[in-house]
Amino acid sequence: MASLKHEATALWKTQDLDDALYTLSAGISAALSSRAQLSFEGLNVYKNRPPGLTRKNDVALITALTTKF
Repeated sequence: MASLKHEATALWKTQDLDDALYTLSAGISAALSSRAQLSFEGLNVYKNRPPGLTRKNDVALITALTTKF
């Protein structure tokens, strides 16, 4: 059995709406057996006004192997 997931969030400062943090993620997971599951997720974090010399965008690929005992 396989499953898909997605999520989108936004966080704004109340004093300055131009300063925002956006997070997007999408993933898939598949059962390898009745006790094991393999998951992949892509994560994108975007900060409109990052502090200092930090980049605005950060992208990550997250993998997980989950087992049940």
